[in-house]
Amino acid sequence: MSVIYQDMNKALHAMAAHLHRYASELSSISSTVSHISMHHAYVYSKRSLTSRNETEFDKLEQNLNQILSQLQAVQNFEGELEKKIQNILALVSRIS
Repeated sequence: MSVIYQDMNKALHAMAAHLHRYASELSSISSTVSHISMHHAYVYSKRSLTSRNETEFDKLEQNLNQILSQLQAVQNFEGELEKKIQNILALVSRIS
């Protein structure tokens, strides 16, 4: 039975490592989109826009905000998964 727990422990550690890496990637992507959004707002504030261009800029801003919102949701889910894995690892460590 101990071998099963050892294998499970290894698999859970691998999953935790992957989740940690994914969290880093998500953070990097989120930071990039935030910088694009800030640059977009800066350009928007400096230009004299026609109503058509203003609508296009507004759409882009909405899309960037939606991307940021979705990234935040994925980051929250990743955090929950990481906590669950840590809890399971603690249980497996106690049993084995």
